[in-house]
Amino acid sequence: MEFIYQEYQPSDALTAIVDCYWSVRTTGSRHELSPKHRCLPLGMAELIIHLDDNCAHGVVGNQLRIFPRAMLAGIMKEPMCWQMRGNSTAFGVRLKPEGVIGLFGVPLADLCNDFVDAETFLGEVHTPILQSVREAAGDEARIALMENFLQGQPARVNPGNNYFTEALRQVRSQEGFFTHATLEKKLQVGERQLQRMFKDNLGLSPKSYFRIMRFRHAIASVKARREIDWLDLTHALGYTDQSHFIRDFKEFAGVTPSALSA
Repeated sequence: MEFIYQEYQPSDALTAIVDCYWSVRTTGSRHELSPKHRCLPLGMAELIIHLDDNCAHGVVGNQLRIFPRAMLAGIMKEPMCWQMRGNSTAFGVRLKPEGVIGLFGVPLADLCNDFVDAETFLGEVHTPILQSVREAAGDEARIALMENFLQGQPARVNPGNNYFTEALRQVRSQEGFFTHATLEKKLQVGERQLQRMFKDNLGLSPKSYFRIMRFRHAIASVKARREIDWLDLTHALGYTDQSHFIRDFKEFAGVTPSALSA
């Protein structure tokens, strides 16, 4: 069975809230089960729509769970291993957390390392878009539908320059280092207020979110290099030493950096 994954960039108008669109398709028979696919924490929320009745299943929070036909996943803190049936397709929108909050006015704290049925989350007003995406002929049409839907939302579609949105941007921009003092100074907020903003909106501390984003940069670096100088990469990403790098990597990936790059 073949596992075919593709990513697509959003339009310029939606880069503030959409990280990317993606699709995954399996070949083979519907009676077959795909190998386990490891979904890594990337610091983003995911709207995932199964395009047929063969929904995937995976381990979330140490529990094997069947996924709904459409689901919204919050920020993950650990890898999620999941499987699909053969001859199945899923379409996804990887959303920046401030995008979800700005679009729907609902924090992601309760979805940290978890997911919810998207139809329940979106409500009856928004669920027709899910069926439209399922009925669309190809990824290009699905992306066009989703872009029209997202841009057609109220003014909340642009999160604006509120404190939390700016805090997320600042954390994501600090690829190799993080200090509360630096972030507090830039935002002119206190540590308690900063911690509360992240906990209430993401279910994570600022430091935890930064660690996930740094891991994402590590993944990109490992995949982009044919020959890897692990010591150089460790320092470039701001880890204390290689033990620190490997420990963080195993926590978020479930495997060592060398195992993933093999």
